[in-house]
Amino acid sequence: EDYSNAHCSVYFVSDVEKGSPSAKAGLNQNYDYIIGSTDMVFTKIDDIGKLAEQKLNDSFHVSVYNTVTQKVRDVKVHPMKFNKTESILGCELAM
Repeated sequence: EDYSNAHCSVYFVSDVEKGSPSAKAGLNQNYDYIIGSTDMVFTKIDDIGKLAEQKLNDSFHVSVYNTVTQKVRDVKVHPMKFNKTESILGCELAM
């Protein structure tokens, strides 16, 4: 298999809103990278939002690499409307 473009599907967690589904799942801003999911192959950053919409009020798992611990962990995320914004994850992602 060719993994030469795998780095294009890794997303940096740049911000996590307090009390959000991402915060409750244990995502850490500035230290975590979402590297994959068993539910969907991420090919662009919008794919995570699409998966969250499909799993609204349900849950999905993502593999997350933490730069402090230098380990990958499984994180269960439960997307839901949690404030007056449109956000259902409550985190900002970057490439």
